[in-house]
Amino acid sequence: MQYCITQYEDWVRKEATWYLPLIETSKNFTLFIPGRYNETLIQSEAVCTFLNVVSLYHDAIMNRPRGPTPTLQCGKETIWTRRCKNLLIFFEPTQVLIEMLAIRYYSGTIDILAATKNLTVRQLRGKWTVVLMVEAIKSICRLWLLYNNGGRVVLPLNASAIEQRLAEKIALQEGKKALMNLKTTKSKDPFQDLKSMYLQNGRVGYDTNATSGKSNDLRRSIQRHGHYASVGQPRNEGSPTQEETFSEVIYIMRPVIYIMAQLGCKNGSWKPFFLSVFADVVSKVYAKTFAPMSNGTEEMNRRALKYLLYLFRSPFFEKFTKLPLEKIGNFLNRLPLLGLLSSNLMDLLLAMQSLYFYTSAS
Repeated sequence: MQYCITQYEDWVRKEATWYLPLIETSKNFTLFIPGRYNETLIQSEAVCTFLNVVSLYHDAIMNRPRGPTPTLQCGKETIWTRRCKNLLIFFEPTQVLIEMLAIRYYSGTIDILAATKNLTVRQLRGKWTVVLMVEAIKSICRLWLLYNNGGRVVLPLNASAIEQRLAEKIALQEGKKALMNLKTTKSKDPFQDLKSMYLQNGRVGYDTNATSGKSNDLRRSIQRHGHYASVGQPRNEGSPTQEETFSEVIYIMRPVIYIMAQLGCKNGSWKPFFLSVFADVVSKVYAKTFAPMSNGTEEMNRRALKYLLYLFRSPFFEKFTKLPLEKIGNFLNRLPLLGLLSSNLMDLLLAMQSLYFYTSAS
């Protein structure tokens, strides 16, 4: 079994130029499977989830992080921080399918969209219990990363820092290859020991052939003698205040608070919605460390964009957002070519809005 896995990984590395784009294209085509937004929603979502998990595996093979989660900086890396990150990475492509399976199990029907509108109280509680378990696991993982980071906000690497890490990996790999060649060749070079020491520390020297297959950015990063282009060291942000740590805890626990409110309130109640808004407001008020922190601006913008998802959460969506969107859709339906596209987009929007994890911002 291990032999087959190794052979497959080697094959993926060799054929990555055409095979990886093919997987990504196949994943995008799942949006257009016939019946995608009604009776075959769960089947097509299962195919999309499978392709997403395969893509994550391929990214691990290629040492290429997908999304911000793999690059989260949470203090000293331990086996538990790696496990927490892996759990978060696993739930990102699978949580929607888990919610669909919960609806399928408790409703007993394959038409997920119709089932979400007609669930009984017992069926709703079953669905929200499953969702709560997923969100609780994710929150525990994030709280552990926060604790491991000394209470400071856990931020992902920015693009330049990711390039720096890739450059370091490439330099070390090239150094190992050159070191093996140096040890196997019988040379009388008086500087052989010095060269070996340099190679062991990733100082590969400038070799056009060694970097010819790399991107321009990485080639510029691997400078002469293996020195890497400086992207700046992360600043010591100091110890966070209790208010700042409390702010991040509230932000992490907000999805759990929302779902527990859903379990305790009637379907269509505004209480869970306003509790979620209140939690985000409290977190935002006390989040004073974002401005001076490295990568903090990017994280602030990312979280700010997620606030737009409140427009698509029930019951706000049914009361305020749905009617304007339907009017826009009806207008576009009268236009040639755009009518079919707008109809598909509207179906996609309604399908996504009916499922919690599409609008959860968690």
